[in-house]
Amino acid sequence: MNTFLTIFVFALIFIVVMYYSKKSIERDQKDKKEREEIEENRKKNLRDLWSSILKIVETDFKWDVCSRCNDQSVSFLKFNSVGTSVYVECKTCEKKTWYKAKGGFEKGQEIVDMWEETKNLTDLIGNEGETDNYYMTSEVEDELNKDHRKSIPQTVKDQVWNRDGGKCVECGSDKKIEFDHIIPYSKGGSNTYRNLQLLCENCNRKKSDKIG
Repeated sequence: MNTFLTIFVFALIFIVVMYYSKKSIERDQKDKKEREEIEENRKKNLRDLWSSILKIVETDFKWDVCSRCNDQSVSFLKFNSVGTSVYVECKTCEKKTWYKAKGGFEKGQEIVDMWEETKNLTDLIGNEGETDNYYMTSEVEDELNKDHRKSIPQTVKDQVWNRDGGKCVECGSDKKIEFDHIIPYSKGGSNTYRNLQLLCENCNRKKSDKIG
């Protein structure tokens, strides 16, 4: 009888321990899921904030390519206290530059508030959630380089087009073809037949300001 009672007590203790262990595991899993959901919401909010900031900068700021290396990829460092200027660092040559908002800009306080919120969210989720890189869209770059393209004589364009067969010299694509300077403008390149080649948009973006 004593043996049976002992077995019963141990079995009961085992059941109780297993029950509470299961509850503890379930609670931990629930807490983990909630933390993950909070983390994902923070990352989504951060992405949305950056999307809004970049849209404002691209639309309302006097943007330009890097004056040193002619690249368009930058990291945002800070905005001034009234949100009318942004301080960026070129991802290629690390030159730091201030860019100002266009005249009549009225979203200064809005962009300052969003910028502060991105910093708060980044502190909470760490660098993994940071999306501070910006690459100028083709539309903005096209506008900035419009004068360069117009300055290429049509006769030279025709010669280059015929020589390269109307295709990208790198990948052979005939889609979204652009005239590329083998030696970039920023490095003293000219609009001559020998210094021009055809590249598709994708290959031209990869090349950036590299010679070749």
